[in-house]
Amino acid sequence: MVDLLGFFEIANKLKWTERNGWIAKIKVKEHESVAGHSYLTALICMVIAEQKGLNTNKVLKMALLHDLAESITGDYMPSELTKKTKNDKEVKAMKNILGKLPPNIRISYSRLWKDYKDMSSKEAKLVHQIDRLEMALQANDYLKKGYSHQLLEQFFLSARAGIRDKELLKILNSLK
Repeated sequence: MVDLLGFFEIANKLKWTERNGWIAKIKVKEHESVAGHSYLTALICMVIAEQKGLNTNKVLKMALLHDLAESITGDYMPSELTKKTKNDKEVKAMKNILGKLPPNIRISYSRLWKDYKDMSSKEAKLVHQIDRLEMALQANDYLKKGYSHQLLEQFFLSARAGIRDKELLKILNSLK
């Protein structure tokens, strides 16, 4: 059954879903939400995809969908769950969320999300890297606000480990 209001209400929860790594590892008091993270990720994706001549529409949709499951599951740090458990929870949540959409949209978004998860396309690979870049940008913002470089270094290292694109590495390397 199509339930657009239900879809939008679930997505709205991302505004209040905390990015737990910042709280647990850095003790950030005013921290970003998953929605805030997703917004900047999508904005960066839009610009970089255009610049690279990739399918910007596909990249933007992936960026907006990439953490949507967290509106139900919450934001888990890698140490909290096994990859399989996290994936199982996210698949179940996305089936629930996307199940509220009309069948043609549900199928399209499910395929995009699967492509993102599997990193099957160059667009998906780019979104994954930009997801990491956004994390580093946020860490840099916290650094400017006076949070410990020593504590934030793990986020910069994680970003560096997940980024292969030369242009994105150039941006990352200019942060600190």
